[in-house]
Amino acid sequence: MAAGTPLGRTVPATLDGKRLDRVLMALFLLTPQRASELIAQGAVFVGRRRARHGTQRVRAGQLVRTDPDYVPPPVPSLTDRVLLVDEALLVLDKPAGMPTGPTLSAAAGTLLFEARRQRLCSFQPCEVHRLDALTSGVVAFVRPGAALRNLMEQFRQGQVHKRYLCRVHGTAPGAVFVSRAPLRQDPRRPQRVLALPEGPTPAGARAAETHFGLLAQGPGYCDLEARPRTGRTHQIRVHLSALGLPVWGDPIYGNPALDRQQAPGRLWLHAAELAFRHPVSGRPVVVRAELPPDMAGFAAA
Repeated sequence: MAAGTPLGRTVPATLDGKRLDRVLMALFLLTPQRASELIAQGAVFVGRRRARHGTQRVRAGQLVRTDPDYVPPPVPSLTDRVLLVDEALLVLDKPAGMPTGPTLSAAAGTLLFEARRQRLCSFQPCEVHRLDALTSGVVAFVRPGAALRNLMEQFRQGQVHKRYLCRVHGTAPGAVFVSRAPLRQDPRRPQRVLALPEGPTPAGARAAETHFGLLAQGPGYCDLEARPRTGRTHQIRVHLSALGLPVWGDPIYGNPALDRQQAPGRLWLHAAELAFRHPVSGRPVVVRAELPPDMAGFAAA
């Protein structure tokens, strides 16, 4: 089995009711230390749930999954990426390439895991929204309890305002344009999202709306700002691709031939601004992340 590929084992009757760490040791031939490490890294699953404690009991017939060779990616200090921190909020400037929260393989190496491990705030930060792993920029975490519920409700009600910057291949259709194409998961390729024709949202799809503004037009590309009114998976990338304006460096919805010519080096999508009401005080909060060096030359730099 290659590293990075979780391996599944069914708990036999002889291990029914045993502690998870003991089961891992028996099923995957792990040392006690290695079993504990994998659980702490969020790399062990019992059924569909991520295991949190080695002391939990498992039952015969349950599926236990892990990658015995899992090694978390090295992560530098995130202290210089703290944009705002107080008694209820932690807002970070996420680097491109780092997942926001736990993945299907592990929790270690993600922004949320590292925020907790590096103790960037005085509370246990909770995830309230996500950026795609390849996208950089503003991500907010919040204190559990009433503050978390408040900010989640602001997201649900569309009261959180987001501004992204992106460079795309092609020519913008105007200084301002909008996409209201409904989105749905691609049934043949679950990692992809499909844009449907604008109009009534069909069953199985979700309404989506993104407003775009032209910042600069270059030879074969343009620099845009995007203001999503909804928060669907891959929304900006899918809407732009459907408009014939794929984002530079997009490995899923992009144009590989044009990317080879331009060599963007990364996905040129950056969450530049997040605005909302403070979940405790109610005061307006606006947090901005500067354009990263690997998007140098962007119109708004």
